[in-house]
Amino acid sequence: FDLEHPPSIQEWSWDFRPVESSQDTVDGEPVRRLIKLDTKEVSPVLRGASIGSGTISVKRLKASGRSDNDRRELLEQALGEAEKGAEWLWVEAVFDDVVVYTMRLEDEVSKTFERDYTLADGATDLGKERREVVREVSYRATGKGDGELPAIKLADEIRWVTGDVGGVVHRVLELAERRKAEGRGVGKPVSMASLDMADECQELDRLMKGLRDVAVEVVPEDEIAQAVAGFLHSEASLRGV
Repeated sequence: FDLEHPPSIQEWSWDFRPVESSQDTVDGEPVRRLIKLDTKEVSPVLRGASIGSGTISVKRLKASGRSDNDRRELLEQALGEAEKGAEWLWVEAVFDDVVVYTMRLEDEVSKTFERDYTLADGATDLGKERREVVREVSYRATGKGDGELPAIKLADEIRWVTGDVGGVVHRVLELAERRKAEGRGVGKPVSMASLDMADECQELDRLMKGLRDVAVEVVPEDEIAQAVAGFLHSEASLRGV
């Protein structure tokens, strides 16, 4: 990366702890407005790579000899014991001292929560307080003050969301392959969440024809063919074909 003259494909991955925040509403959706942050580290990454990647925590985990999946498994086990009334539970994100997870209790809709935690010598210590997480507007920048909040371009959001979905699918498949080699499965929470995602993607596949029709109206067919060929080449490379 050229840190003095960064190209358009570069952005920054932040490791921070919210010191002061407030709840707000933007376009009818709840958002968490970050007012004051305790910044721990900043790293240059490719645009979009910082979304849900845990770049900094991964570096710290590698240094300690513990992988991101190892930490998730430990927290998932600890949460399963702490949330005994849950029908299913899925760890969504793991930060330095906070774990975010979604679960469904009997006769209730699924909700997302966060808990503080510490890991020491393989022992998992969960905070007793369970805090419900209010979903933020996807990929919308928030900041201090009451001025107009900048919105991400739709084309960029499409690419980032697509990358996020693809990344999750590849992660599940890689985990399943590794667990199979160890004679184990991925566990009920991951299986349930994967089935839900597969069902949703099947419905999205039906809607994709509409997106393609939109693209065909404005993009020459040869450019679409090139884009499809590039995608297939990428998929083949990832799968070792």
